[in-house]
Amino acid sequence: MFEVGQSGGIVESDQAIATNEAPAFPAEARPVRTARWVSWVLFLVELVLTSIVVGILSVALVVQLTLTPGAIFGEFDGIFTWVVSLGVDAAAEIIGAIFVFLLTGLIVGILGLPVRLIGPVRRAWLGNGEVTVAGVVLGVLLIIVAYALGSWGNIHQEHGTYALFTPSPLPLLIGWFVLALSLSLLVWPARWLPRRARAWWTETQLTKPARRSVGA
Repeated sequence: MFEVGQSGGIVESDQAIATNEAPAFPAEARPVRTARWVSWVLFLVELVLTSIVVGILSVALVVQLTLTPGAIFGEFDGIFTWVVSLGVDAAAEIIGAIFVFLLTGLIVGILGLPVRLIGPVRRAWLGNGEVTVAGVVLGVLLIIVAYALGSWGNIHQEHGTYALFTPSPLPLLIGWFVLALSLSLLVWPARWLPRRARAWWTETQLTKPARRSVGA
C-alpha cells in the first residue's frame, strides 16, 4: 500500500499514521519539564512550619525549666515588687526562648544545606519523604520519653524551697533536633500522591536533568 522510498523515515511515519499511532521522536526532541518554583515554595512552607512549632516549643521549654512557684507565689514586700519580679522573670524567659529558637534554627539550617544543594542527595530526599515524616514522629516520641524519664528536684530560693521537674537531658536533646531537622526538610511522600501527581513530581523533581552537548 505504501511505496518504499529512499528515506525509511517517510515509510515509518506513514505506517504510524496508518496504525493511528504518534510517530516516534528522538528522546532529545521531547521538551523537558521543569518546576524550579517548587524548591522555593517548599522552602517557605518548611520555614513557616518549623518556625511556628520550634518557636512554641522553645517558649514552653524555657518556661518549664525556669519558672518556679516562688516567682509567682513567694512573699514580696508589695504589689509593685511582685510585678517587677514577674516582669524580670518574663523578660529573661523571652530572651532564653529566643536564644534557643535561633540556635536551633542555625544548627538545623547548616545540617540541611547539603540535602538541598547536592543533586543526588536532594533527589533522594524528595523521593523518600517518608523519612521526614518518620523523623517528626520519632522526635515527638523522644521528647515524650524525655519527660517520662524526668525527675523532680528541689530548688532553694529566698522565700523557700520548691520542687522543680527536669526532663531527661539526652532524649530531650536528641528528640529536639530530630524534630526540628525533620520539620525543616518535611516533604509529603511521593508514594502517597495520586498517580498523575506522582508522575509529575517524579519528572520535575526526581529526574536528573540531562546535560547539554557542547555543540547544542
